[in-house]
Amino acid sequence: MEVLKAAALATGCVGALIAGVAFMVAGVYEISAGRRPPGFLGSGFLPGSGVVEAKWSENKWRQNGLTVVAVAVGFLMISLWALLALLGLTG
Repeated sequence: MEVLKAAALATGCVGALIAGVAFMVAGVYEISAGRRPPGFLGSGFLPGSGVVEAKWSENKWRQNGLTVVAVAVGFLMISLWALLALLGLTG
């Protein structure tokens, strides 16, 4: 049973970490560029993707980027919690 708990915590930690980093990159891109990252997780940067852009203003994309960064911080906090639980440092 402990092995399953450790595997679940490790999987959750890695998954939340990957999601947190992906959302952080997307949010920072939106804030700095004033538009969304092309494609799904930047796949629009690949040739021949044919990505259609939304018609938001730059200011609206920057506001959305702040929301995306907040979600990224949440994922990173979950990842940290799972890591601490995996190491047995939580109560």
